Amino acid sequence: MYLRFETDLKFNPSSCNKGIFAAMGNLKKQDSMRLDEHISFIHIANWFNRQLANPICFEGGRFSGMQFKAQCWFKLNSKNDEYLQKSAMVAKLLQKYHISVKVILHSDPGEIAYEDARQIVVINVA
Repeated sequence: MYLRFETDLKFNPSSCNKGIFAAMGNLKKQDSMRLDEHISFIHIANWFNRQLANPICFEGGRFSGMQFKAQCWFKLNSKNDEYLQKSAMVAKLLQKYHISVKVILHSDPGEIAYEDARQIVVINVA
């Protein structure tokens, strides 16, 4: 089983829904967060950058533009509890600023383009 935090914001021109971290980019550009919220998000983002591998399919080259078409999903297991808790904190902050976030559970979200111990990236969303 897999879990995704998804917003109602869209990537242009693909019209795919953004996940919570892409949506945080939008929120940061609005410059509407309080300083303590911004600092908290930076700490969480830095933690994810240290703990979670950046999927190779997002690194450009032959996969150029993939980040606008693919979706990241957490593997739903006890090893990911801390990742899910920190993601929920990001989702709560987005919701505070009127960015809708939904939690999606799926057993087969689509064609897997990347996989590691914590996450998958899919292309064809079910």
